[in-house]
Amino acid sequence: MTLINPSAAHTSCIMSNLVLHGSLAMKDIRSDLRALGAYGVDFIKDVVDGIDARQRMVKLRNGGWMSYDRVVLAGGLSFKKVNGLDSTKNPHAWVAGSQTKLLKAQINAMPANGVFVMTIPPAPYRCPPGPYAASVYGGGHFESTGRARQSHRARRKRGYSGGESDLLQSVLDDL
Repeated sequence: MTLINPSAAHTSCIMSNLVLHGSLAMKDIRSDLRALGAYGVDFIKDVVDGIDARQRMVKLRNGGWMSYDRVVLAGGLSFKKVNGLDSTKNPHAWVAGSQTKLLKAQINAMPANGVFVMTIPPAPYRCPPGPYAASVYGGGHFESTGRARQSHRARRKRGYSGGESDLLQSVLDDL
């Protein structure tokens, strides 16, 4: 078995809530993919740029082709651009790592009378319970530290046709 991945390490997104809560450190949710060799998994740090199903070959970005018997693809995720949203200031935290660190720093810097607002994307998305789990951890953290005066979750209702910035604005208007 061979794993081809652009990063030599994996940071568990689902466990990042525990980093936000303070139960774990980032190092606790990061795994070195090269360690999979102990289980018979070869690791190649690269990206698959193409597949020739007839020849049973994958094209690697760094050059060359690799044959396969069976292939499992995990396409990753992508984000739609939201006007006015800067993920270096307003983290989405859907990818654990730097986004988790930024969100944790912002949560820890929140004043005692702060307001925490989190939007939940419309389905379908990668981890349906994810935003709800994050909001539970966030609410518990705010309650135990007294940092936030209010915590809000905004979710699109079925049939909602506005943009993400409209959804966030509607929550802010209600505060």
